[in-house]
Amino acid sequence: MIPRALLTKRAIARLSALAALLAALLGAALGLYLTELAACGRPPTCLTALTTPPLLLLGRPLALWTAASSLTVAVLAAAHRRHPGRPDSLAPHLLLIFALIGVAAAALLAVRAPCGLPLALAGVSALLALAGALLLLTTPPPPRRRRLRAVASVRAIFWTSALWLTATGALSLAYQQRRAAVDPSARLTHPQLAALPAAAVLFGAPDPEVVAAYFLDPSCPRSRAAFRALTSLLGHDDDPARVQLRIYHLPREAGGCAPGDLPIRFGAFSPVATASHACQAAFAIECVEQFQPGLGLAMVGATLDLQDAEQPYFTPRRLAHAALAVGLRLDPTDPQDPFFRCMSGDPDVHRRVREHLHFAARYGPAEAPHGYLIGVTGDRLDLTRVEPFRGPLREPELRRGLVRVAAPPRGSLAPSGPESAKSRPTARSRTDAVEP
Repeated sequence: MIPRALLTKRAIARLSALAALLAALLGAALGLYLTELAACGRPPTCLTALTTPPLLLLGRPLALWTAASSLTVAVLAAAHRRHPGRPDSLAPHLLLIFALIGVAAAALLAVRAPCGLPLALAGVSALLALAGALLLLTTPPPPRRRRLRAVASVRAIFWTSALWLTATGALSLAYQQRRAAVDPSARLTHPQLAALPAAAVLFGAPDPEVVAAYFLDPSCPRSRAAFRALTSLLGHDDDPARVQLRIYHLPREAGGCAPGDLPIRFGAFSPVATASHACQAAFAIECVEQFQPGLGLAMVGATLDLQDAEQPYFTPRRLAHAALAVGLRLDPTDPQDPFFRCMSGDPDVHRRVREHLHFAARYGPAEAPHGYLIGVTGDRLDLTRVEPFRGPLREPELRRGLVRVAAPPRGSLAPSGPESAKSRPTARSRTDAVEP
């Protein structure tokens, strides 16, 4: 028979506080262990990866949020058990709220990774929430003095929120440091750029300090304006040799350029792109660069200038005449000309365009143009110095962006003398340029 003394509300409240404290400590331990596994990249067997986007919230593992909430609840439960008679009786409410935050994060983790440790964390978090609810139901009512109750409530909310933010910030900092120690790519501000595909059409320095990666839609007027602005700046700036322009294709046609392409979220110019066969224009640019390295950039300008024609802009005949105008030798009247065969079925050309399209569909905005100004250290892209942009950049904005991502100057950046004028860069092929 249970003694009556153990059935009083005060006794049940103390037992509930103790149960909440123990469950919170166990939940924090499990959450910290899962966070450590995520940081080290060694997930449990049934998890494919704890660091994949479905298992992250604001860039942090779901287990980290549960651990921070559990630590907060543990402090609240310990304080409430030590001083159950204090007038700040809002503590049980706050304890339950933060316990439910931990339950939500643990449940989301268990749903997305239904295996042993996440399920155990979800179960412990549910027990913690149950203990918090029982504590709330058995806590004596607050005093009737409203002023005292209001002051105590504000104080409790402030200190509890500060405690939770401190725990979350400290765990996030520790997680980032651990990730950086295990995986150097965790230091990158834009890790997706590590998968940036190769570009065939280049313009500028073979050993740049800054790479300007531009995603252009051949049928987009803003892409035309951005292309003109950047090539004009590189052609007339006092120090263009430190910048290399890389052209990436973003032909926003419905369904992509081949079956199985990732869908692009269409922007304002999608009807024009779909009606104008923008994929054919991208193929034509790549074919010109493949047949005669160095002409690809001129073909980009000639293709964009076809926007002055009637729709559809990019018919095979118009593209052939544009290629002939920039200097490629071909017969625009022969359907079996290598240029036409290249546009219709060259596997390398189609693969490059699809790689650009897939990268933009996965990581980039639907807007055209968009891209990245990326600093270069040695012979590699420095992904800690990146300026992403959307839409066309005005010349002052472009200049400021180039300065921000460029390496610290080593002496004077501006060339002088007649040799510097002769060394202005021209369009270069893939074989002529260094691929950082």
